[in-house]
Amino acid sequence: MNEWLEDNQELYWKIVIPAKRKREFRDKLDQANINHRTLFPGLDGIATWLKEYYRPSASQ
Repeated sequence: MNEWLEDNQELYWKIVIPAKRKREFRDKLDQANINHRTLFPGLDGIATWLKEYYRPSASQ
């Protein structure tokens, strides 16, 4: 895989999300139904999603 990625660098890109906007991005992805619960079905996925969903926000 690494060799293929090196040979095809024009086919992908890296997106860096600033730490202070992480919560906002997770909320937007969750609204689009993209989260641990849907990406990783099973107990691990739902547990991770619940932990993130019920984490207190920084403003509280």
